[in-house]
Amino acid sequence: MKILGLWYHHPVLDEPRFQQPSARGGRHAGQWVVRSDRRDRRQVFFQDPADHETWHVLRWRGLPPEGEIPAFSDKTADALLGHVKANNIKIHSEDELLEHLLGILGSVTPVDEWPSQAGRRRGRSGASPGP
Repeated sequence: MKILGLWYHHPVLDEPRFQQPSARGGRHAGQWVVRSDRRDRRQVFFQDPADHETWHVLRWRGLPPEGEIPAFSDKTADALLGHVKANNIKIHSEDELLEHLLGILGSVTPVDEWPSQAGRRRGRSGASPGP
């Protein structure tokens, strides 16, 4: 499912009931209900039409395993997509897009300062955290 330029997925989307347009009517006819946190584009939330209390977390397809990449906002996602377009970069996979995202994120906060790298920093130094 493509949301604001990025592709998201969850195995529930492979079910036959989601292979056709939504039965939703009105102003958003044929569209599924999807919500997002504009401060964290790593995932979006997809409402199950059979049970409106159930929301499925759809992860961006370019993400490595959980916890490896810090949250990135709409602003960063827009900068990423703008960078790709402005430089006429042909993206053939989400992995290629991830490389450019890492460059943008790393230019703001060096990778070794990301919270996901804290355990690796301690492991390299051999020191254990203080009291």
